[in-house]
Parts: sequence; C-alpha cells; structure tokens
Amino acid sequence: MTSRHPSRLRPALVGLALIALVFQCWALYSPSAGGSQPFPHADKLVHLLLFGGVAWLFLLAGARRAAALGLSAIHAVVSEIVQWQLIPTRSGSALDLLADFAGIALAWLARSSPPRSVHQPS
Repeated sequence: MTSRHPSRLRPALVGLALIALVFQCWALYSPSAGGSQPFPHADKLVHLLLFGGVAWLFLLAGARRAAALGLSAIHAVVSEIVQWQLIPTRSGSALDLLADFAGIALAWLARSSPPRSVHQPS
C-alpha cells in the first residue's frame, strides 16, 4: 500500500486527527486570553503547527490528499474571516493565513517525500 493511494482509512489515526481538529477549533475560535507571547510572532508558529498538524494527521490516516489539503486550506480562510468578523476579542490576519498555508504545505511535503530506506550492511 502506498501513501498516495491508501486502500482504507486507519481508524485510530482518524480519531487522533479528529481530536486534533477539535483542539484546533478550540484554539482558533475561543475568545483570546490576550496574554503575552513567549517570543515575537509566536502566534504564527502556533498557526503553522495547528494547520500543519491537523492536515498531516489526516494524510497519515489515509485521507485523500485533495480532501485533506483542500479542506484545511478552506478552513484556514474561514477561520481568519470568522476571527476578523465574528469574535470581538480576535482579529483576522493575512500573516496568520500565510502561516496556516505554510503549515498545510509542510504537511503535504512531509507526506509526499519518499520514505527513507535503512541501509543494512552486508
């Protein structure tokens, strides 16, 4: 079975991906605590990890690449619009969206690269 055309989904990983998605939604849509960041632009790293992690887990679970990456990208856009328009303590940001897309791209790259072979001495 190849990672490009999995024959079936892996239920445990689908469950883990869904838990990650719930956490992602909680992090994105809960009112902002307004606390200080440990370093400048730490929120961009959080966006990259949230979107990249969820996309990667769905790909690892055997979801179709177009579905996992496409829905992640759509969610990235929707999340920034929702934060900008509907959550008074949040703001949408083009830089956050860029970080979301970077995370999704890294997930795609991580699942697209050929597996490393382990060289065993003869």
